[in-house]
Amino acid sequence: MRKLGPQSVTRALRLLVAIIDDAGASSLTTIAAGLGIPAATAYRLVASLVDAQMVLAVGGGRHLPGPGLALRLDQISLRPALLALGRPVVARLSRKTGSIAHLGVLENDMVTYLIKAGRRKHPSFTAEGKQLEAYCSGIGKILLAALPESALTEYLKAGPFVPLTENTITDPARLRAEIDAVRRQGFARDTEEIAHGLFCISVGINGPDGRALAALSISRTRPDRDEAGLAQSLSMLREGAAHLEQRLFGCGSLEPLR
Repeated sequence: MRKLGPQSVTRALRLLVAIIDDAGASSLTTIAAGLGIPAATAYRLVASLVDAQMVLAVGGGRHLPGPGLALRLDQISLRPALLALGRPVVARLSRKTGSIAHLGVLENDMVTYLIKAGRRKHPSFTAEGKQLEAYCSGIGKILLAALPESALTEYLKAGPFVPLTENTITDPARLRAEIDAVRRQGFARDTEEIAHGLFCISVGINGPDGRALAALSISRTRPDRDEAGLAQSLSMLREGAAHLEQRLFGCGSLEPLR
């Protein structure tokens, strides 16, 4: 592979992302023009990516992601970054709210709890690395709401949904209505649906496309007393989520956590 300077590396990476997004629809000249990169420079940089099998030339000036890139995609995960950047955010959230705080992701239709902080009197059934059902938890509802409509439909068809308490939503139509409400309001609640005496609020950690790729939550033995209490809880959750979105994806400005 040809050696590239710092500016060339930046341009090559921009070209690689654009080629992935374009999926072979446009010529490299067109892609380069959209990025403000001279065509000659673009062809020189892409030649390096072709050498490394990151990009594949398919004729007509068009390119596709190459085998060297495709073979590595399964190895790429947000887990390490979420764990490294999320732990101080979750610890702070637990400390500021006096609650159990979690960071979780959706894997195989289940919530995986990556990070947990805090203690409470209620018997704890969550643990880092443990999975629980998505339909009855705050984090689960946020992440189900982020699914494409076809994937959500398949999930709702895959029941039955087991009632863990008398408050658990098990009817697919009611669950869809609940998820629609989550999409509208931008947060989710679990009101003693997964266990008696447990109340949870959750918000998403969104990627550049606005879709939640992970979620933060706080869990308490009592619900917020009023709308002002709910607003305060949501403010702290959203502050943590926004901080992680900026650190992970460069979304918005990075504000120091107070």
